[in-house]
Amino acid sequence: MHKTSILLSCALLSGLATMQSATAQHLQAVGVAGSFNINQTWAKQRELTLGSTTILTYTDNARQDDTGNRISAYARVGIGQGTFFVQPEVGYTKVLGNQYEVQFPRGTFYYAPWIRRLEVGALAGYHVTEKFYVVAGPVVARHEREKAISSSTESWVAAYNSLYASPERVQLLGQVGIGVQLWRFDVGARYEGSLTPYTRQLRFDNKLYAFRQNTTQYIVQVGFLLFDHNRSWTK
Repeated sequence: MHKTSILLSCALLSGLATMQSATAQHLQAVGVAGSFNINQTWAKQRELTLGSTTILTYTDNARQDDTGNRISAYARVGIGQGTFFVQPEVGYTKVLGNQYEVQFPRGTFYYAPWIRRLEVGALAGYHVTEKFYVVAGPVVARHEREKAISSSTESWVAAYNSLYASPERVQLLGQVGIGVQLWRFDVGARYEGSLTPYTRQLRFDNKLYAFRQNTTQYIVQVGFLLFDHNRSWTK
């Protein structure tokens, strides 16, 4: 349902912006931003057995409690009269992933990876008023993978390293959000969801195991305008 909503929002705003693309374009704003993110990782497989190690993905009862941050730079380009705009972005996100329980013959520990990724976004937006706007669009993310923690032959170490190596190198995401310009500040809130999986499978002992995970995020963002065509702070 969330994925469908994101796709429809992206398609609507992108389509409307494309209809206006034949008209004049002008730079409206350039800014940098930082955000507070609330992340949730959703695993399809509730239990995964890798040799003598068992991974349980359903034991973390606390939802929407994994947090992190994002930094980004963006430009806002008006189309036609400027009501519609496109907003390319580059960003870097670091958020905590969901905690999974890992059981092995001699004990239990918990696996909670950091999700680190470089992002390029192509958003389209609409100015509802001079200061208030809505945005939606796709984001392409390239994930950083964690390095192996040990060369030990213990089964739990091999399983742990398989988990760390499982994220897809490239993931497609979708964002929808709202924003308001206050003086030289851009304040906004967005919802982000996976359009392609965060992980699809993992390799353990030269075998592939299905391990499908998706991610969602709630993003509260504050930006600072380095350039504003309207220079609203002087008004």
